[in-house]
Amino acid sequence: MSSSPGAAGSRAKRLRPLNQPSAVGVKVNDGVPSEVLWRGTWRRCSRVEEVWRVEDGWWRPRPIRRTYFRLALEESLVLTLYLDHLDGRWWTQKY
Repeated sequence: MSSSPGAAGSRAKRLRPLNQPSAVGVKVNDGVPSEVLWRGTWRRCSRVEEVWRVEDGWWRPRPIRRTYFRLALEESLVLTLYLDHLDGRWWTQKY
């Protein structure tokens, strides 16, 4: 079985990351999200289901320092958000 030298490279160019995070507006009360700007409307957080912290890659040029929140919003909407402690921005990400 033979393969052309560029075949693997061309497949790699077509790959795209899954579950890219999206910037999101968040209002915070006592360090916890209280409202999320979701699809143009502010939605109140009715419950925090889970909180966890990720710190990794401190030796890399771009380490990761995040606090994740799994939130239940009005209308039974559940989102996972994180605060990027390095840039101070909030992001939502599916997983």
